[in-house]
Amino acid sequence: MQSEAPFACDRMDFAQWLQFIFIPKMTNLLQAQLPLPRRMTLLPMAQEWAKELKCDRQYTTAILDTINKIDLIFSDDAL
Repeated sequence: MQSEAPFACDRMDFAQWLQFIFIPKMTNLLQAQLPLPRRMTLLPMAQEWAKELKCDRQYTTAILDTINKIDLIFSDDAL
């Protein structure tokens, strides 16, 4: 993927980035027992992406809650 933009936003939407970049990368790190990121901030991008969704608010709230939990796990406070 030839992108220098955050979250490859010039090439794919946020859901695609999660599916094709974030999840495989995190899976590879875990399987190889490599260090995980010490800080992560996905929620602001997820919130921007969610504004464009034309679906049930309950659905987007669940997604944003999950992404917020991921951010919290990888926050400086959690480590």
